[in-house]
Amino acid sequence: MSHIVVHNVNVHYPILQDHYMSIRRAMLRVITGGRLYRQDKDTKLVHALKDVCFELRDGDRVGLVGRNGAGKSTLLKTIGGFILPDNGNLHVSGVVTSLFSVNGGMDIERSGYDNVFLMGRLLGIHRKEMIKHLADIAEFSELGHFLKMPVRAYSDGMKVRLGVAIVTCIHPDILILDEAIGAGDAHFIEKTTQRAQKLYERANIMIMASHDPVILRRLCNKAIWLDQGKVIKTGPVEEVIEAYTTATL
Repeated sequence: MSHIVVHNVNVHYPILQDHYMSIRRAMLRVITGGRLYRQDKDTKLVHALKDVCFELRDGDRVGLVGRNGAGKSTLLKTIGGFILPDNGNLHVSGVVTSLFSVNGGMDIERSGYDNVFLMGRLLGIHRKEMIKHLADIAEFSELGHFLKMPVRAYSDGMKVRLGVAIVTCIHPDILILDEAIGAGDAHFIEKTTQRAQKLYERANIMIMASHDPVILRRLCNKAIWLDQGKVIKTGPVEEVIEAYTTATL
């Protein structure tokens, strides 16, 4: 059973990108008693999440709505463990799989087959498990002999096809997406849509940020409206989207 509890969570991060609040920097502060990166205290901070509260259980398919800069991506990264909350309580039961890019992490100098195992490791899947998916990945991607070639020889569409084939073979407890999985080549759209749909259904909990209300209505049963880091409204997806759309017209 998967379960997420977010209670009064606050996140600040420095405006300068090289001072971004990462797990590594937070750990170094603790280890060094605050001596390392002590200059961070003088850096101007953005209050990205402000007392955010909600709870999710198995079966929840949640869409995040809000303007650019509302805190959607920050919330996804916080739940995914990429950003540590400054305060508040965050409890996650279940393994989180974060998909921010279908071909993120590929090594273009390695072959398609090598990248299957590389991306599998990034997704937390052991080599033995990925071997079981090789035939399916090859069939779905339609890359044939290209799988033996370096990815740098691929077109953008071929890279997306390989990435989609890999990331959609997983069985996640909690699935986090920043936008729905893209389709790549035009003739590939229907195949990708169907395969991605099966991935979404396999997840116990799914959280997706998107600006497309059609996608959110199709894939989600709940929604959270964020604005300037605050939760404005939570509830059934249609109800929240309608309130958000009305307020932003």
